Amino acid sequence: MNGFIIYINEPRSVSLSKLKLKQFINETDINVSLFEGVYRKNAFQTWIDSNFKLLDAQRWGTGQIDVEFAVFFSHYNLWMKCLELNESILILEHDATICNKIHLHLLESFKGDILNLGVPSWGSHIQGNWPNPWLVLSDGIRKRPICKNKHDVFDYNDKNHCPCDSRWLYGAQSYVVTPQGAKKLIDGIEEGILPADIYIRQELVDIYDYLPHPIKQESDFTLVQRWGKNPKQHNY
Repeated sequence: MNGFIIYINEPRSVSLSKLKLKQFINETDINVSLFEGVYRKNAFQTWIDSNFKLLDAQRWGTGQIDVEFAVFFSHYNLWMKCLELNESILILEHDATICNKIHLHLLESFKGDILNLGVPSWGSHIQGNWPNPWLVLSDGIRKRPICKNKHDVFDYNDKNHCPCDSRWLYGAQSYVVTPQGAKKLIDGIEEGILPADIYIRQELVDIYDYLPHPIKQESDFTLVQRWGKNPKQHNY
């Protein structure tokens, strides 16, 4: 299986992605290589040239909006790569780090749409006030349940939404996409685009999880969140 680590052409991103590349080469049998993503300075022009409409403008701007566009188009380019290769690929962001053993045969045997390998990096569960059952299922590949309750963790004044965190990817740092999944994601763009980790959602694709999640986000800087969102992270 081929894997791609998204990086941008800036020193800290290049340095971090090379460290992660070395880790994946040493600890897995996945054929991982670096993939240059869209830089934020080019993000708005990339969006204008694409002629893609926004599905919900209110979903943009939780972080730095130019970076959110850049991240989306970086992932989009790899969905196109997946179709070009006509094979499943592992998509990684430059701060994805291995925290549990990855069994390649499980990745290669996956026939669904999206297989999430990453520990969710945001969402209601971060607050520790909801026992999300899908996060503690038995080891292996498990289909994430589709909850029919109301979900909107962005509506901070609504205390009635279901905080099960099963709707979106909640962090797009590491997932396998199959050609059928890539096609669904690309076809969904006609309706409009969202930031990558909420664009990849159960309304478009079936999401599975590799449990226990073998990859987590680990970095002392962020390319997306605004300064002050996380005191341990610094904007690039």
